[in-house]
Amino acid sequence: TLVPAVAQSVERHLGIKPISRNPVCAVALGACVYAAIKNKSKVSGAAAIALAAKKIQDVSPHYFGAIYLEQSSGRLKVENIIAKDTPLPCVQVKSFSRSGSQTTVRTEITQSSSLTEDVDFVRIVESIKLENLPVVESNQNEIKVTYKYDENGVMSCTMLDVFSGKSFDTTLNKRGESGDNGDGEIDINKYTLE
Repeated sequence: TLVPAVAQSVERHLGIKPISRNPVCAVALGACVYAAIKNKSKVSGAAAIALAAKKIQDVSPHYFGAIYLEQSSGRLKVENIIAKDTPLPCVQVKSFSRSGSQTTVRTEITQSSSLTEDVDFVRIVESIKLENLPVVESNQNEIKVTYKYDENGVMSCTMLDVFSGKSFDTTLNKRGESGDNGDGEIDINKYTLE
């Protein structure tokens, strides 16, 4: 930012005095470097040599998890499924279990800026539920939760009861709305996470 304290903090922590503290220029220069790395065929000379070994990797900006009931304590906890800074695209799968007589499984999909198991410090993105599950033996109670996060910032979640094959799929969005406008058209603006 243009605030002098930011430049002073950079110098204090990194030992480098910033040449400029104009965020607009920083973004523009970053966009130029990004474009050059993505399309190296249009770059020549010293710039081509400097960029030859450079790689850009999109990463998850947050932790994403699911709330579950910890049997030993009887408390709700967050199981982190996608860690912050995980390279995108990614697919992460976690297994949970249900009691044999449990016929409904519900969880909340969470988002947080820091790693935590505490449900009070996460943002609930969406709730998902599997219903009418069969009563099963304790060795047939696996629930698989799969998070897919693509390079466009669109995340989807599947919750699967392994024994019955019943599943619930959802595409996550920051408004808690479906992306279907009711006319069969999909509004891509509803599929972005913070």
